[in-house]
Amino acid sequence: MGSERPRRPAPPSGWKPPETLTTPSGDEIDLIGPARAATEAFIEECPAYLERYGEPGRQWCIHDHQHVLNWALIRSEERFTEELDWLTGVLAARDFPLEWLARGTELLAETFERGRPDLGEAAERLRRGVARVRARAAAG
Repeated sequence: MGSERPRRPAPPSGWKPPETLTTPSGDEIDLIGPARAATEAFIEECPAYLERYGEPGRQWCIHDHQHVLNWALIRSEERFTEELDWLTGVLAARDFPLEWLARGTELLAETFERGRPDLGEAAERLRRGVARVRARAAAG
């Protein structure tokens, strides 16, 4: 029983994440590119994720990264924290390793900052989120 592999998830459903974000000044920000790059970096670093969740897991990782990046860009610090806490709770309830969420979000911050250094505030917000997720993981 303990050696059973968790059932692989269905592909993403529900609230579809935005693919781009347009700032008030008209600047279009790509959310898919950084989400995909962070996902691929995470899977390369943690192949156990793909072994556990398969291709639907890759799709979910990109999906969640798009949402998290969007929240970091458009939400206040308080609302970003609420959204991230919600996602952390959902994943924890599904027995998802929270360190994986933390590391994926950390890679998202790094990837986004490399591509958009002018939007470093969002990367810093993501890093504060990483610390929050890690604290929750440590608390059990």
